[in-house]
Amino acid sequence: MINIVIDKISRYKNTYIIKLFSKELQLGNPKNSRLLYQIGCLFFLSFCFLTPSYGQRDKDKNKLSLEEFRPINKSGAVYCPQITFLNIESYRYYYDPRQLKEIRRLQQENNLPELKKALDTYIRYFGIDNFKKDLELIWMYAQAAEKTGNQPLALELYRLLLKHHRGSSVKSQLAFDSLASPSEKPKYVPLKYYYELIDKWQLVDTLRPPDQMGTSMGEEINSPYEEYGLAIGQTDSIIYFTSKRLLMDTVNDPVRKYLPADKYDENIYKSVRLGEFGWDYPMPMKEFNTRYNEGSPCISRDGKYMAFSRCDTPDGFGDCDLYIAKWNAKNEEWGDVQNFGVSVNSTTWDSHPSFSVTGDTLFFASDRKTGFGGTDIYFTVRQGRKRWSVAQNIGPIINTQANELSPFLHPSDNILYFSSNGHLFNFGSYDIFKSYKTSRDTWCEPKNLGPFVNTKSSEYYFTIDAAARLLYYARAEKEVRLMRNEPVVQDPYTNSDLYSFPLPMEAQPKAIVRFSGKVTEKQTGEVFGGVVVVYDIADKIPIAPKYIDEEGNFEFELIDKKKYLLIVSGENFFRLEELFEVNGDTYREVEVQGVRQKVASAPATQIETIQFKSIEFAPNSTGILPKMENDLHLIIDFLVEHPDFNLDIYGHTDSDGNQENNKELSFKRAESIRNYILSYGRLEADRIKSFGFGSEKPLVFPEITEEDKRVNRRVEFRLFKKDMMLANPNKENEEKLENQNQQNIEEEIKDNENGDW
Repeated sequence: MINIVIDKISRYKNTYIIKLFSKELQLGNPKNSRLLYQIGCLFFLSFCFLTPSYGQRDKDKNKLSLEEFRPINKSGAVYCPQITFLNIESYRYYYDPRQLKEIRRLQQENNLPELKKALDTYIRYFGIDNFKKDLELIWMYAQAAEKTGNQPLALELYRLLLKHHRGSSVKSQLAFDSLASPSEKPKYVPLKYYYELIDKWQLVDTLRPPDQMGTSMGEEINSPYEEYGLAIGQTDSIIYFTSKRLLMDTVNDPVRKYLPADKYDENIYKSVRLGEFGWDYPMPMKEFNTRYNEGSPCISRDGKYMAFSRCDTPDGFGDCDLYIAKWNAKNEEWGDVQNFGVSVNSTTWDSHPSFSVTGDTLFFASDRKTGFGGTDIYFTVRQGRKRWSVAQNIGPIINTQANELSPFLHPSDNILYFSSNGHLFNFGSYDIFKSYKTSRDTWCEPKNLGPFVNTKSSEYYFTIDAAARLLYYARAEKEVRLMRNEPVVQDPYTNSDLYSFPLPMEAQPKAIVRFSGKVTEKQTGEVFGGVVVVYDIADKIPIAPKYIDEEGNFEFELIDKKKYLLIVSGENFFRLEELFEVNGDTYREVEVQGVRQKVASAPATQIETIQFKSIEFAPNSTGILPKMENDLHLIIDFLVEHPDFNLDIYGHTDSDGNQENNKELSFKRAESIRNYILSYGRLEADRIKSFGFGSEKPLVFPEITEEDKRVNRRVEFRLFKKDMMLANPNKENEEKLENQNQQNIEEEIKDNENGDW
């Protein structure tokens, strides 16, 4: 027997809630729960007499269309979850005492394989409230997955715990860190250091990496007040944005004197690009700006519809509601402004709308109390000319126990961009992330867009042009209120401005191929630390540089079928530059030549010398040969990049000829190399010293063959930090000879005592 209770919602006219009660139907049973949900939907359709603008629920249409979101081709750079939560909207809290009892029994018996299976079945039916009350089950599931060898699943579950845990998460963090790959917490190089490095490279190279990040859109767009919520119009030459300006600055002069000097008004403005000279002075949108607060516009891809927020209106359902306007092509203006209705708007705050590619799905942010955290991202699907489905939560992969805001759907690719302060890796308070849609109506693990976009400040309202060439976003040095009733409020007096920047690789829709590698010394296999830079040769797309990790590894996400330049730099090896092409996920062993090799038994200041096979002079000549230049430029590059290093150059000859002449020749060869390095590197002269030893320090003695002589004719380099000043090598040589003589005398005396004369 099923008991039906109909509750009327007093606030909304002709709107009812159906409550079902049954002893026979156990809510914990997944099949029965699904049946109850279907019955509830049936009665909801029968009893909810909504106006057309509010829409009716159509279960078949209330889904994201796969035509709108082409599933991502899987790659090592994109992780899509193994577990899905498709019943998030079916019920608030899933509870089955019989299944839980079985899970506890398997846990006590330490039957990990069966425990993992039982938890997999149970957790898939989680509702939103389970993520607030039952995280211990996710922890149990993660432990079982890790101990049975499924580390990717365990890492996924630890990540989920960290996103939704409301207390101390040290245990989950330690477990996550023990399994996480370098890509989970990329070690980006600080951009200030990166640009300093570029400035040094440009002393000796013609390489021109991208300009610095985040260019302000100028005084025409940005005012002394707050600007945010930019949307691209029917073409890339039109933009709409929100600005909170003094009311007296938004009207004509005759009226200004009657308005209060401290009254602000949020409105939507429009600006048109003026060729290469920036943007025209923005004008307020008279079609729908009112005495209330309007903001957060977004335009459908076909240019026919605009969604936006309006706050504190008499006809609203909550603090801020979503509205839709239609473009009148004949009059070339917006009109027919309608509230999205009770199926979309809540009794709290709803804002930050964004249309999907086809315009049939609208994503938005809301702080309704039924979400995972403070503000969550929701979506609604068009079901007719003016009807939209009941809003649904996008789920626990995107939403966290903190705040998710300003969703943006890429105009031509299957990517959701959004701002969050609740994901695992943030540069500042609010960072912008991207997530790919899968074919299972789920979302892949979000990725931070990196330091070209995100800073120690807060970034919101990410927007990209259709060609994926430029991005626009708002940045606030402190957290600010971006709509009058917006829940994210820390400092309402801090300004927020609009910025633009060439879309970096980390934000590119098609950057889904993993390029990874390991840096080692070619002779010893020693792992080195340093910086890895990847440069897009064809399109000059900015790519954020990264540090080599403790094990010598690095990883980037790039666009497939393209050529790049790899630059590896560090103070223990010579800079390496290498062209490569990405063809699917690519791994590369990078071998570098060490600058200095430490000997365990040697003093800290002793550094071995470096030789290059290419540096061989013609007989009795001091001229630099073309074959030497590549290796000499390794030295130049290193000295330019590392101003705290000095260089000593040692020249040597074979034993042919007069010793004094050989000493002079070896010095002139070392001096010739010194002058070459100084002329190309623009270095301080006192950083480089040259010495000539003639034949005093042979590597092969006695010289018997021509090969022995060739080996002894050499130039050696010693690179060392300025605080590790070496002794005068000539004095060092004299001391060595004196010690050798003393040793010879002692051996002669010993031999004499033994009667070996």
